[in-house]
Amino acid sequence: MTKPRLDRHTVQAALEDRYGPVTLTPMVEGEESQAFSFDHHDTPHVVRVNPRARGFHKDAWAARHLGHRIPVPAVDHIAAVGEHHMCVSLRLPGHTVKDVTDPTTLAAVTPRATEALHHVNAVDMSHFDGYGDFDPLTGETSHRHWRDVVTGHAPDLTPHEGHLDVALARRHHTELHDLATGLPTHRRLIHGDYGADNLLIHHGHVSGVIDWEAAMIGDPLYDLANLRFWAPFLPCMKAQADHMEAHLTEPDAVHRIRCYLLAVGLRATGYYAAAGQLPIAQAMLMRLRNDRP
Repeated sequence: MTKPRLDRHTVQAALEDRYGPVTLTPMVEGEESQAFSFDHHDTPHVVRVNPRARGFHKDAWAARHLGHRIPVPAVDHIAAVGEHHMCVSLRLPGHTVKDVTDPTTLAAVTPRATEALHHVNAVDMSHFDGYGDFDPLTGETSHRHWRDVVTGHAPDLTPHEGHLDVALARRHHTELHDLATGLPTHRRLIHGDYGADNLLIHHGHVSGVIDWEAAMIGDPLYDLANLRFWAPFLPCMKAQADHMEAHLTEPDAVHRIRCYLLAVGLRATGYYAAAGQLPIAQAMLMRLRNDRP
């Protein structure tokens, strides 16, 4: 998916009918979206531009269904801007947990971060007839079976043979399929990208859980596996993974986490390979080799 490259004036013009003249300030962007901030009636807002609208509708859905339990920014407006889509939401205070570098502060906020994730994972999604990605407007899901969601993450790396250890990737893929036999059939809410850029902290408290585009339906341990996969690279992810794993009671949790960690890692490998970032893609494969139960 190609990231939009709209200039500020184009986005400002698209906002004028609803918000009047506004002044946009560029913000740190996501991997697939542009972001700007502006004030409207003395209230800070964020406008994001993305090739797809589905993630924005998930943001609105999450605010409606979880806003009473955890801070999720209310979505005010979703509309087309040229061939792309924009979403206006309230701007919540705070900075990303990835920016928390002091170990004492990180230790203090970690239990609150994992508590917020527990609220996410507690949401019963059994009214959806399926697993994986979901459309909050239609109720459609991407897969009939959770196992197919998990095993479907493995990319075809054959075009990159010679630059990537494709044989290692195949072994990871085989292990993934073996572990995916007999997975539980939970239909719960998974954030899908929790714990670094999408978790805001303000005065030691969780002030925002944002960017729900990767949200899906399945086993909540997938979120923990995502934290564990990125733990060697990000102290905030390691702290959260360690805290959550210390409180696990399910006897098969270790094998499920390994299964989902393989899924996360192979998906990341495919993402970076497709982007031409082959050294990072190879690092993702090695990360999987170095983390076994």
